[in-house]
Amino acid sequence: MSLEQAQAIGATVTISKTLSEADIALFLLVTNETTPSSDEPPLTSRHSRAVAPLAMLASLLASAAAGHARRPASARFLTQTIRYCEPAYTDDTVTATAQVTSRDDAAHALLISVTCENQEGRRLAEGEILLAGD
Repeated sequence: MSLEQAQAIGATVTISKTLSEADIALFLLVTNETTPSSDEPPLTSRHSRAVAPLAMLASLLASAAAGHARRPASARFLTQTIRYCEPAYTDDTVTATAQVTSRDDAAHALLISVTCENQEGRRLAEGEILLAGD
């Protein structure tokens, strides 16, 4: 797919990842988080599966959105609005999808609609990300 096609309105990028306890532990280590924020569910659920940090879902959504950037190294995230619907757990296969909803050629900006769902099609998060390039 060419750069023009990747930035066309309706163009979509999808990333899928099955979450493991190791993924969550590494994410918490890299982000220097020791506990979730008070807005997040506890790290384990009644089903004894670890809950993924909300920031981990936001990172997946941002990574999918960055797939539309002119040059990912120089893309700037101007704004990001994410609404969390349900938690993700270990052993969930999480799919982050980013779709270009508008494009401003003069400002070199893309408005990206993002969603995150689990293997059952349950919506985990959704939002919009505004990207700009040089």
